[in-house]
Amino acid sequence: MRVLLLQQLLKVLVIVAHPDDEAYGPYGTMINLVRQGHDVTVFCICNGERPGSKEVASGRVFGYKDNCENAGVKWKIQNNADLSLEYNDTVSNVCGIIEHFEPEVVYTHNISDLHVDHRLVAEAFILNPENKKEVDHIDRNKLNNAIATGNWGRGRVG
Repeated sequence: MRVLLLQQLLKVLVIVAHPDDEAYGPYGTMINLVRQGHDVTVFCICNGERPGSKEVASGRVFGYKDNCENAGVKWKIQNNADLSLEYNDTVSNVCGIIEHFEPEVVYTHNISDLHVDHRLVAEAFILNPENKKEVDHIDRNKLNNAIATGNWGRGRVG
C-alpha cells in the first residue's frame, strides 16, 4: 500500500477478516498514518478459530492485539470463526461497522485475494453501502478503475 501525505487529520478504519491480517498488508500504512497524527482503528471480523485447529486462536488474537498496540492504533475484534462468514450477514456487518465508526478512509482486503473470507469482506465494502458518490483513486489515475486502486470516500484526501 502507498501512504498518501494528507493535509487534514482523518479518521481511518482498517477492516480485516482475521487476527494477523493486519500484519501482512496494512501494518506499515497504519504506522505511517499514526505518525502523521491520524486516528486509526483496526476492526477484525473473525476470532482466529480455524476449522480443525481452534487452539491457534488465542495466539493469533494475542498477536493481533500486540501488533495494534505497538502500532499505536485502536483495535476491535468480533467473535466469528474463520470460514464461517455468510454473505448477507457480512455485508450487513461491514455496513454497520462503517456506520458506527464514520471513517473518512477505509482500508480492507483486495477483492482478488485467494482467501474466501478476505474476498467476502472486500466485496461487502465494494458494494458501497453508504452510497458514496466519490472514489478516491489511490494512484490518482481516474481512468484506472481496478478495484485495488480506489476507496469510497467523503471527499478528496490527497
